[in-house]
Amino acid sequence: MKAIIYVRVSSDDQQDNNSLHTQREACLRYAMNHGMDVIDVQEDVMSGAVLDRPGLTAARQALRSGEAQALIVYSMDRLSRNSAHERLLRDEFRLARVQLHTVSRGRVLLRNPMHQFSAALEANWSEFERALFRERSLRGKIGKTSKGQVLGQGPFPLYGYRYEGLKRERRLVVNEEEAAIVRTIFARCCSGMGCAAIAASLDADGVPPPSVKRIREGHLLSSQATSKCQRWNGSLVHRILRHPAYRGEMVYNLARPDSETEDEEERVRITVSVPRIVPDDVWYAAQEQLAANRVFAKRNVRRFYLLRGRLICACGYRLTGETYVKHWGGADHVYSSYRCHGTRKVASHRCDVRIRCHDIDQPAWQWICSIISDEAVLREAIATQLERLRASVADLEAQRAAYQRMIREADMHVDRLLNLYLRNIVTEEELTIHKRQYDDLKQSAQRELERIAEAIEQAVAPPNIEEQVLALTSSLRPLLPHASDEEKKRIVEALNISGRVVRMEDAFVVELEARLVGQKVVIASTERTSPSCPSLSNHGATPSPWV
Repeated sequence: MKAIIYVRVSSDDQQDNNSLHTQREACLRYAMNHGMDVIDVQEDVMSGAVLDRPGLTAARQALRSGEAQALIVYSMDRLSRNSAHERLLRDEFRLARVQLHTVSRGRVLLRNPMHQFSAALEANWSEFERALFRERSLRGKIGKTSKGQVLGQGPFPLYGYRYEGLKRERRLVVNEEEAAIVRTIFARCCSGMGCAAIAASLDADGVPPPSVKRIREGHLLSSQATSKCQRWNGSLVHRILRHPAYRGEMVYNLARPDSETEDEEERVRITVSVPRIVPDDVWYAAQEQLAANRVFAKRNVRRFYLLRGRLICACGYRLTGETYVKHWGGADHVYSSYRCHGTRKVASHRCDVRIRCHDIDQPAWQWICSIISDEAVLREAIATQLERLRASVADLEAQRAAYQRMIREADMHVDRLLNLYLRNIVTEEELTIHKRQYDDLKQSAQRELERIAEAIEQAVAPPNIEEQVLALTSSLRPLLPHASDEEKKRIVEALNISGRVVRMEDAFVVELEARLVGQKVVIASTERTSPSCPSLSNHGATPSPWV
């Protein structure tokens, strides 16, 4: 029997403490002892209260397609910490004739009433355990901050401060050596300098950044620190200038422990007083200067990038446009590219995706023109998009029916419990325990129904969407032959263009989608680029192939 292993932890801290590794090893031993052939191992670092997890989704798709006949998890709470989600997954596995195995309990018989009851009980307990931990954590944070204590500083206090006292008596006091540097940063910002210029001036003055202190104290290995870790940068300066603690206020925006929503109205805003480093007028003057810098930054007008902010790297970060000037062959050459600045947990691993604008913008604009120019193709694309939306709505409707059936079954079980209680077959305590479990299940299912209703509302297309799209493209068609940069930007926004970048050995592939009409195209970059390579010059470059 072929099987898929699924392991999960909730946070990056758990990922680093071998929890995933121990789960994986235990599941592999279980599969070996039961004669199963493991064809894939999927893992997630996400909360169990979320159903849409990349690893779980991939495992579900493989199981539905028949690639495997069993799913192995360490325990049921690794599969889900939401009772409604857990019930939905069990029903899905039962209909697909997939076996569910847990290392802690063995095989879960999806059609056996006792196994169903045991799994539901474990799922409700997992959800209760998560909610209880969250409530205790939030109450502790609110109580701690209400007494004037600071949260979340870890071993390193905020730059410009140091710790005094131990454990619950620990508080922030001003570190005069670092506070003088903070005041210098604010003074230079108020004088009109940008964050990058301030960072460069601090490096020129020989001022060590905060990370150097961590290296000296042994909390960050020098082998893990790149050269950028040992220099000031604009992002670090910007965070210092924006932090309200330097004007004497540490602000926390915490959710209420008894809140059922994540709305801002349901959150507790607590301000803890800390020693002031800069006066209020200097802090607010720096905020005004930062706002002005954003409006008048040279990067905003240096060059037009057709797909600026619309390309997403495989690492999850958005690509930004960059322009370089390199001198070679006796002349200056301008290079424009899209670049990803994503960084993993370990600073030495930095994403190096960089693609020539010429390789992407030119074929992308040709594709956009082809979409708008041919009305017949446009009508066909709109029809395909509407069909895709209808299929999506049908899938959501099926999920809604499953949750509604779950609520009806819970009501039936509650009625049966009441009848058993009236006939003195179950005690009042047993009635209370089981009724609470079914009420929690109904609440979870009701929340999912609300989410599905919102998704259906977003997926349902307006009745006259085809006429609206055709009218919009007709108004844009005259702009195509001699479109200016602003007109191109307007067209890209109207078609709602988005893209995904994937690395393919020595090249990059960009998949673009016009979400308004559901059209897609794949553009291949001929080479991985580097700003120091003369072949980057746009002079004489040939467009990349695109389909």
